[in-house]
Amino acid sequence: MNNDLANELMDESSSFFVSIHDFIRESTSSFNKTNNKSTIEKDVTIKYMVEWLKILDSIAILFYQGRVDSAQVLTRTLF
Repeated sequence: MNNDLANELMDESSSFFVSIHDFIRESTSSFNKTNNKSTIEKDVTIKYMVEWLKILDSIAILFYQGRVDSAQVLTRTLF
């Protein structure tokens, strides 16, 4: 793969990760603010969304360090 294509894919992937991370973070924050009553459902949902954020952070770190293969494996855990 030539460097231009690799750089283009890296930029697109970076943008994609940032978009997903921002969406999950904003959704978690909004959900948490609008549901003031503590329930099992709310607590489980928040915990699940926070775990997504942790995994996305880990993927981004691996990706930016050039460990794309490891990042791809971790990405599969989201599904």
